[in-house]
Amino acid sequence: MGFMWFRFWQILRSAFYDIVIVRRELLMFNDYGNLFFEKFLSAIHAKRILDFDDDIATAKKEPRKISYYGKLLMEKSKKFSESLKRYTHFFPGTNYLNDLLKQSFTQAKSENCLVLPTCVDYDFLPKKNYSSMADELIIGWVGARNNLHNLHIITNSLNLLASKYKFRLLVICDSPFIIPAYFPIDFIRWNEKNEIENLLKIDVGIMPLENTMEQKGKCGFKLIQYMGCGIVSMATALTVNNEIINDGVNGFLVPPDADWTSYIEKVFQSRNQFAEIGKSAIEKILTEYSFNSNQSKLISFLNKIAMD
Repeated sequence: MGFMWFRFWQILRSAFYDIVIVRRELLMFNDYGNLFFEKFLSAIHAKRILDFDDDIATAKKEPRKISYYGKLLMEKSKKFSESLKRYTHFFPGTNYLNDLLKQSFTQAKSENCLVLPTCVDYDFLPKKNYSSMADELIIGWVGARNNLHNLHIITNSLNLLASKYKFRLLVICDSPFIIPAYFPIDFIRWNEKNEIENLLKIDVGIMPLENTMEQKGKCGFKLIQYMGCGIVSMATALTVNNEIINDGVNGFLVPPDADWTSYIEKVFQSRNQFAEIGKSAIEKILTEYSFNSNQSKLISFLNKIAMD
């Protein structure tokens, strides 16, 4: 309840600002109340932007069946989808999410939407140095525990390759990845202070995804992190990953539902190109997925809203 009162107070304060930006949902873990907070915000503020970087409706499994208890509390079966009409402008994180938005909410016009990718501010931070790479390659994955299941996509392939190549898997997460494996698995608990230092331990960053609607809504943050540090990356070729990676130039793509074995082996055999690929990856992030490269279009969009 304390958080709800805090959010209520924030909405009240927003009346004194020119524009209000909502990150994903006003109340992420509460679908009750018949969209009271969204309606309250729209009643007191004329310029409301929704910023989202996932297919939230699919992630919430909308429309959901509402229980008798839920009906009493005015729970919404399509809370996120129905909340869209309470906003005047949108920051979808990818072109795919932008298309989904316009399908779900036909009043969302192009001039009211700005595709704003997930960005990093790595311009002046250390970058990966491949000049003194060890014989043992470190394959790395960074993410939250709720996405650890994606690593099962590649474990059979890694087990098959373990007798032929020397490598280990490094998992940077809030929980370890524990499976029977023929290769070493290291765990580093994620923390902001050592984030870059730990990322730079990775030789090949991976982003395996399941070929599902929810995962198609991802914004490629893992890739952007790896590539911003100059780390060679591999990812499932879904939606935005195809826009971030130019296959064989600044990273490597794996077709959806494909067996990763031959693709991982191809990367292992390309290690003499890692420095060049890493350099191309940095350039891609600097020009398209950095704060500096997106700053002017964001400011221009906000200024236009403020003057309308």
